[in-house]
Amino acid sequence: MTHKQALSASLLLGLFALLALWGSLHGLAAAAPVANSGDVVINEVAWGGTKASFADEWIELYNTTGTTITLDGWHLVDDDDLDIALTGEIPPHGYYLIERTDDSAVSDISADWTGSFGVGGLSNTGEVLTLTDSSGTVIDTANGDGGGWPGGTGSPDYRSMERIDPTAPDTDANWCTNDGVTHNGLDANGNPINGTPKARNSCYAIPGLNLYKRGPEWTTAGFSFTYHLLISNTGSLTAAAVVVTDHLPAGLTLVAQTSPFTFTHPSSRTLVWEVGDLPAGDARHITLTVRTAPDLTGTVVNVATATEQAGRTETASWTTSMLPYVRLYALEPFNYGSGGEAAALINLSPVTATLSGWCLDDVPTSSSRACFPVGAAVGPSRTLWLAQDADGFYAVWGFDADWAITTTARPVPLLEGYWPGFTDDGEAAYLLDDADRVVDVLAYGTGSAAAGWTGPAVPYPYAGYGAGQVLYRKLDQTTGLPVPDTDTAADWAQDPDDPIDGRKLRYPGWDLEEFFFPAVATPTAPISLAVAPDGALDLVSRTLASAQSTILIEAYTFERVPLYEVISRRLQAGVVVTMLLEGR
Repeated sequence: MTHKQALSASLLLGLFALLALWGSLHGLAAAAPVANSGDVVINEVAWGGTKASFADEWIELYNTTGTTITLDGWHLVDDDDLDIALTGEIPPHGYYLIERTDDSAVSDISADWTGSFGVGGLSNTGEVLTLTDSSGTVIDTANGDGGGWPGGTGSPDYRSMERIDPTAPDTDANWCTNDGVTHNGLDANGNPINGTPKARNSCYAIPGLNLYKRGPEWTTAGFSFTYHLLISNTGSLTAAAVVVTDHLPAGLTLVAQTSPFTFTHPSSRTLVWEVGDLPAGDARHITLTVRTAPDLTGTVVNVATATEQAGRTETASWTTSMLPYVRLYALEPFNYGSGGEAAALINLSPVTATLSGWCLDDVPTSSSRACFPVGAAVGPSRTLWLAQDADGFYAVWGFDADWAITTTARPVPLLEGYWPGFTDDGEAAYLLDDADRVVDVLAYGTGSAAAGWTGPAVPYPYAGYGAGQVLYRKLDQTTGLPVPDTDTAADWAQDPDDPIDGRKLRYPGWDLEEFFFPAVATPTAPISLAVAPDGALDLVSRTLASAQSTILIEAYTFERVPLYEVISRRLQAGVVVTMLLEGR
């Protein structure tokens, strides 16, 4: 070999060595980055399955990092025969959904892996789940200390076990049970899943800005109520230039707000608070009072948002049910004249109220109650009388009840169930809706109420008067309708502390509503004046003597012979005379 050939060979060998070195380095650069412990965590475990099937188990992984992680060669195993060989990728701060058998466990969200969970699936009594990477290194565990599952439920709720803080270690304290309100996804039968597959967990501890909204579960249309907003910063840095906006749904009107912030009301349904900088660990309250429209029905959803200068937005929603303004109007707890007990409801809203499934009871929870059947309703400003016995009610009251538990002769529709049977000397009467919520309550006599009532009971019977009195609401002297409901004795006409609208009696058969307002005569007519009692006999006698067809008399007593003689002559002339006397 010549010197020149030897030099050429050396150059070629050197070139090959450089190419080999470059290829090695390039291979190292192209290899997937090594995952560290906690980069991917077991974030949610539905070990109890779903409402559709206890076998529809699913598991969710979460990537806590800002980079995509390849899961090829990774395994998820349990204590016995579960061994899931993972494939594919999990995106930055993304989720990876694992469903048992097929992709129907979470029917509306695509799974990233489906297949066998071993014989029998996950044990309901608890086991250890372990996630390892392609080299066999343990990346995360769930229920790593063994024993029962630290969260989640099986039948009947089927709530998932959720990780509270995905960046924190696997300890029992870092797991919770889905709150049953926060859902994502549907099961194989279309039911909402009590879990959050591929979504933020219901009890996830979020560092930074948080917004919570709390209000009543239900309220009465036409009334005011109060709800609360809580804005907090659970992070380690100040949240800058925070703004809270509440969007009132149609039918709600702002009455008042209380907060330490600058408040503006740019439109009738948009409320804005300039919170400003919110330091780490700080929390502030906003209290709102709103009024609902009288004709508002159904479910109302109220949404609020909180934003900060960095662009982060938090949303909080709150849902409440609107109940119609239907209230107890009267109660006859005494079996007066063997006519049975009776009660009345009144609809004070401007729309027809559906009463299907609503009940009258003497305790908030019992099976002995009188309930309206499907389709029952009450029109606006209408009163419904409910009777224990329709025949007995008619005999005592003089008109038919609207509903009754029993009837033989009277054409009255029947309630379902049983009449509660109210105690004569006192207890409570409850009006319950179809969800067993206490809509209204009356505590009377020696009784008291378990819920929905404030202060002492309404006196019953009213002192100094006979048995059989009817409890009824105070009526406004302008409208003839009940005064606004406060769930106290001050709402009822037997109120001893009210000398104007209270201190009143009522007995069955009194036409209170019909004759509440004085009669008004508009035609022009001559008027005769007399001074009573001394000057009234002559005028009354002449007036009676002029009757041609009918005489109607309501009086306390009837003792004057001259009046008897006048009426006797009118009777002989064919005049029909009806008299109602209340005294002896």
